[in-house]
Amino acid sequence: HGGGWRWALTGLLYGLVLLVRPNVVTMVPGLVAGLALALRRQGRPWLAPVLLTGLAAALTVAPWVVRCHRVHDRWFFVSTGGGASFWLGNNAAMTGASDQLVAYPPELMRELTALPSPASRESLFYERGKDFVRGNPGRAARLYLAKLGNLFALYPETATRSSFLNAGSRVAQGVVSALVFLGALLALRRLRSTPPLWPLVGAVVTFALVSAAYFTVFRYRLPFEPLLLWMAGLGWAGVLPRPAPAAPAAGGPR
Repeated sequence: HGGGWRWALTGLLYGLVLLVRPNVVTMVPGLVAGLALALRRQGRPWLAPVLLTGLAAALTVAPWVVRCHRVHDRWFFVSTGGGASFWLGNNAAMTGASDQLVAYPPELMRELTALPSPASRESLFYERGKDFVRGNPGRAARLYLAKLGNLFALYPETATRSSFLNAGSRVAQGVVSALVFLGALLALRRLRSTPPLWPLVGAVVTFALVSAAYFTVFRYRLPFEPLLLWMAGLGWAGVLPRPAPAAPAAGGPR
């Protein structure tokens, strides 16, 4: 509700999030589609809010994108980390396990060291990753499903072992994850009658589907975990008994 300034503020905040974690851009398709459908269902205009929010986000990110071009003399979106992540998720040594560390092969290291900039190395990572996918479509599809599963794992398994990861922590995180996932599924029963759910579901879906093309581990779901928590709250609120209202005190207002 409210005027256009609220949509502009939303875009500004989303732009700041993009600067911190650029991969949340993958939420945009589902977020926009869900938001547009929800506004239309409520009989409210949707095109102007979507355009205003997108413009504010673009203006927030633009100074950093221009700065990167001035430094590297190439256009790219905020960060060059996507290429390395894409190759790490799509190479001959990758199994899809979240506790696996894949070292760069010597021939790839030679190619990388011969390139002059991070942006050119990003392009090489993407090319080598796409070469693997084109040459091994079946294995790439299985890796994709394994990486999608990493995003929705019950508890983390990491390559760097820590004393914080033990049987107790796995059980605790597993119970919490199960409650969140079950609550989010319960919320889907109210999807048709609750339009504000639509952008949340859309954002989770597109983030997960795009992210699984890259290297993923448990903690990479942090950007959409708040959305799952909101959904879980709605889901559990619909099935848990509510306390009866307190009876008014004798002689008090009724």
